Amino acid sequence: MAIIEEMSDKEFIRQTVYDDPWKILLFKQKFLSDDLWMIAIDQEPDIFKYVKNPSSNLCYYALEANGRNLEYVPEDKINSKMVAIASRTNRKGAKPYIPKKFLDKNDQDFYVDFDKNTRSHNDV
Repeated sequence: MAIIEEMSDKEFIRQTVYDDPWKILLFKQKFLSDDLWMIAIDQEPDIFKYVKNPSSNLCYYALEANGRNLEYVPEDKINSKMVAIASRTNRKGAKPYIPKKFLDKNDQDFYVDFDKNTRSHNDV
């Protein structure tokens, strides 16, 4: 006789996402947390585009995984640190999605206000 382990709904969802990150899309939004999205993004960074109303914390996480995810960060949440992270992790992929306020006067390159925890794109 097989012993079946009982899992809570949260444990089941977490294990399902860990086993196959794309299955996160099968669950209702009310069951999804930043932690679950982070598990999925760790394995499939492109999955970030499906996050509805991402928190700033999740946006930073997704940009660390792939700077091209800047395309899916709501523009009102984008700040200089996010631009710096995106440029460090995927400069070429992020550049088309950098808001104009971060571009130089010729729209050729971008600048950011760096703090001591953020590297400049020239350091990469």
